[in-house]
Amino acid sequence: MNSFLDKSEAANLLGVKVTDIDEMIINKEIPHLRIGRHIRFRLSTIQKWYKENQKNLA
Repeated sequence: MNSFLDKSEAANLLGVKVTDIDEMIINKEIPHLRIGRHIRFRLSTIQKWYKENQKNLA
């Protein structure tokens, strides 16, 4: 089973602010799941996305 992260945990993992995560969600720049009113990130997907987008985050 895959692990899921909330926005705060994803921000910590990526080394960015939660507000940056919010902007990426709004701009559809980061893969996420909407479960009801909650936003969740699959750990394996975020790790893969980060490797592919490292240069854009620096």
